[in-house]
Amino acid sequence: MKVNVYIDGLNLYKGALSGRPGLKWLDLLALSRTILNLDLINRIFFFTSPMKRRFNGDLSPERQGTYLRVLRYQGIETISGKTVKYEKWLRHTDCSRKVFVQPPMPRLFGATSFAIHKSWSSAAPDLPKSKVSLFSEKASDVNLASFLLRDSLLGEIERALVVSGDSDLFTPIAISREAGIEVTVAVPNKTQLSSRLKNIATYFNHVSPELLAASQLPNPFETSRGSLIYAPKEWS
Repeated sequence: MKVNVYIDGLNLYKGALSGRPGLKWLDLLALSRTILNLDLINRIFFFTSPMKRRFNGDLSPERQGTYLRVLRYQGIETISGKTVKYEKWLRHTDCSRKVFVQPPMPRLFGATSFAIHKSWSSAAPDLPKSKVSLFSEKASDVNLASFLLRDSLLGEIERALVVSGDSDLFTPIAISREAGIEVTVAVPNKTQLSSRLKNIATYFNHVSPELLAASQLPNPFETSRGSLIYAPKEWS
């Protein structure tokens, strides 16, 4: 069977790799083969966006670049979206006066303190806010859906593996199923709300930490040219 793999890089990172640096040197080829219980895979697509530097000394873009080099040497096709930086005013989760006004009033002013607190809460219930910098990945989910539909409707595949827990992929997966494609969905985290994907997929499972640990690249990774690529030290 002609089998392609479609991996949502951001969803995989947030669902399974964030906070687990020891699992980030991930062998996507080995992971895909294990999930599918299949050695012969036609093409693997990894959908991601280039990381932006968040602060001075932030080496995240370099770490990502190192990893993407390894994927290219493995024959994995990286499909890039874009990362957009923007600023937004957001409300704090705890807007109580004691968090923002220091020092706190002495306990002997109990009634006065209560009155001030009540006035604080009612005067501007939506404040205080802080202006924060945010990063948003654009186009990766659309790219994944487009590639899956293209390959399904053009007869390029008979079976697909989708690594994502994004429920927005329900419709392209449903259309692929209608085209006669077997679609396996592997969700990176059990906490992701993926019941819609489970209902439409031919096969469904989760990517466990144990599976990730068993699917790590050698460190260093030796390229076809004989050069060595080392995992970022922060990932060891």
